[in-house]
Amino acid sequence: MPSLKSIAGLVLMGLLIAHPGHAQDSDDCPYPKGREIRDLDAALKAHAQWVEKGGWANPEIPGRANLCNANLAMANLEGATLERANLEGANLESANLKGADLLGANLEGADLPGADLREANLSTADLPGADLRGANLRGAKLIGADLTGADLTGADLSRADLPGADLSMADLTGANLRGASLREATLVEANLSAADLTGADPGAANLLRANLSGANLSGANLGDAYLTGTTLNGANLSAADLTGTTDLTCDQLTAAANWRSARRDPERACGASLPTD
Repeated sequence: MPSLKSIAGLVLMGLLIAHPGHAQDSDDCPYPKGREIRDLDAALKAHAQWVEKGGWANPEIPGRANLCNANLAMANLEGATLERANLEGANLESANLKGADLLGANLEGADLPGADLREANLSTADLPGADLRGANLRGAKLIGADLTGADLTGADLSRADLPGADLSMADLTGANLRGASLREATLVEANLSAADLTGADPGAANLLRANLSGANLSGANLGDAYLTGTTLNGANLSAADLTGTTDLTCDQLTAAANWRSARRDPERACGASLPTD
């Protein structure tokens, strides 16, 4: 005859199986990497109801999606409501998240290479250490998002909104940031080598020891940016705005290409005439 302890264990296991894919409000992940979600639609529906009922403000309301470590590769989540969902460590490789609401979601360490996140809302989302190589984030909202140490190599962030985002130590090598807003973003020690920031707005951003070697900053607004120890070797500064920058030296400036056409303060003439327009 089974003991009470073994019966309790079976009951608990049955509860976990009966309710896969959503939890109340804990971000602890007891599930193994790559777990399958048997009824994703049900989990998404329950989460949408949780959001609608204001579950984020009331821990007594059940239904928050707990999709941590889930295998959601190539999943179709276009327009899905995943606000404040737990997707820590989830595999979302090549997933369709176009227009999805991921406001405040936990995507720490998530795998999103090649994912479609066009027009998605990732504002205040947690993405430290996330793999976003080659992801399409065109027009996405990432206001105040945490992307520390994230891999955004070759990602498309054109026209993305990233004001106040934390991209410290993120790898943005070869990323497309054309027309992106990076105002007051933190890019401490970020790697932006060969990135395209044409017409981007990293005004007042913190670029302490960031690497912008070979980056295209043509027409970019770097006004009031912090450039202490920033590497600009070979960067294209054609018609860029460098007025009001902090700690930009002539050695840094003259290592860039087309620096003479950049708008800059008189103390940064660096032996060349200042643009007149």
